[in-house]
Amino acid sequence: MSERHSSTNWTGRQTTSVYPESTRSQEWSPRGASEQTEGKHAELADSRHSGARDPTPSSSPDVEYTHPPTPDLFESDSESPVFSHLEDMGAMSNDDHASNGSSRNGRVGFIRGVASGGRAHTGQAADDRPPPRKLSMESLAAAELIGRGGFGHVYRGRHTDTGKVLAIKLIPRSDKAQRVKDSLWREREVGVCISEAKARVGGQAGSSAILGLLHLLGAFLTPECIVLVTELCVTDMAAIRCLDEDDLRFYFGELICGVRYLHDELGYVHRDLKPSNILLTRDGHAQIADFGLVESISNVNYEPKPLRPGRDHFRGVGTLGYIPPEAHLLGVQGPEGDVWALGVILFRLATGIHPFRQKGDDEDTVVGNVAHRPLTMSSTENLSINLYTLIRGLLLRDSEARWTLRNAMNTEWFFEISDFWERLRDGRLQPPPLPRALVRDPKTGHTCTLKYVAGEVLASHGFATVTIETSECAEDVAFYYQHPDLSPK
Repeated sequence: MSERHSSTNWTGRQTTSVYPESTRSQEWSPRGASEQTEGKHAELADSRHSGARDPTPSSSPDVEYTHPPTPDLFESDSESPVFSHLEDMGAMSNDDHASNGSSRNGRVGFIRGVASGGRAHTGQAADDRPPPRKLSMESLAAAELIGRGGFGHVYRGRHTDTGKVLAIKLIPRSDKAQRVKDSLWREREVGVCISEAKARVGGQAGSSAILGLLHLLGAFLTPECIVLVTELCVTDMAAIRCLDEDDLRFYFGELICGVRYLHDELGYVHRDLKPSNILLTRDGHAQIADFGLVESISNVNYEPKPLRPGRDHFRGVGTLGYIPPEAHLLGVQGPEGDVWALGVILFRLATGIHPFRQKGDDEDTVVGNVAHRPLTMSSTENLSINLYTLIRGLLLRDSEARWTLRNAMNTEWFFEISDFWERLRDGRLQPPPLPRALVRDPKTGHTCTLKYVAGEVLASHGFATVTIETSECAEDVAFYYQHPDLSPK
């Protein structure tokens, strides 16, 4: 029997403070100003290999507080909550991309949707439905537009042969889209790896589920456009204000499992972790999405890079405010950068405040805050001491002293729940309940053929025709993927 969590907090309530005020009155410094701090960092570096449970980042006694940034609350003004587009600065893949300009979000998010899973009513009994065809423009129907970005559109839709409700990402193959060709191949490659791993583990009795990663349902190319199909989620975490600690512990536990699987099993670093790239399924599970900026860990170069003339920092890869300090200062961004981003996400979900960015800050301001400004912890006064300690460990500016995912999993905050990790993996912990408006039956309403919708989108990009069939050139054929749930039997 699943065990229930307390109700998800969608209005900003926080837990009661149990942290001694006498020790909270000082700002934490990543490097520290004393021999004691340096000694702690040495212990932390050693613990990265031992997985010890007791490394705790030190506080610097001589650093003043700065006022916390103004809270930026994330709300939907729609009756049907949709994915937010509230990141001030979009993810970018390199300094050239940043200097040439981009859309407000940089790229369209991997998924934007308002419902997930299930079958839509088709007026035909399931047993009478013909077997699924090869995934194509003809086998997909699109409903309303639920996301838009610099390179494409995302629609809520349906697989006509199975009735499965899903999200359809449509990207014209224009000159502009060619700049993200590698990104789309990475999304497809990682999505397929996750899907196949979930299917493989799901077929093994007694195996723990793969948590925290969104999987791909289909991908194909036509001569005019690129189509990616995924499961449909109800919202993203940028739409949430604050969470109480029990709910936050469940979601963050799933995120740690997802990032750890991405690093250790698949061999990738995400490089764009942020609340708007963390989706919630209809049954309340957190799913990491948008794998367009992943990099193989084997390709990470830890040698510091020289700055270009006239630049005092590197832009880094990802979304400003979540990029780690070593990326700005050294041009280095490995798995430790994902840990930093998780720390920023945890801080923001626990307090409703971004630790390094206020609305309207420009790039230089955000980079300066991340790389140099003492971390403002006064807004954490209502958090438990164990959560406070975890946040500090994840946000150590020294990447070698920063906690690893193993350190984070062994922190006392998770051990406040008996057998937390075992119960999370085997499903005995039930997700926090979502607002009723988010979990209504997934229906697509009025739909059009994907070919019709694609025709309108492509016409705006100068295409005169839309080809139904998938492209037959060798590279395009290699891009094709169809999940078993949508495949011909």
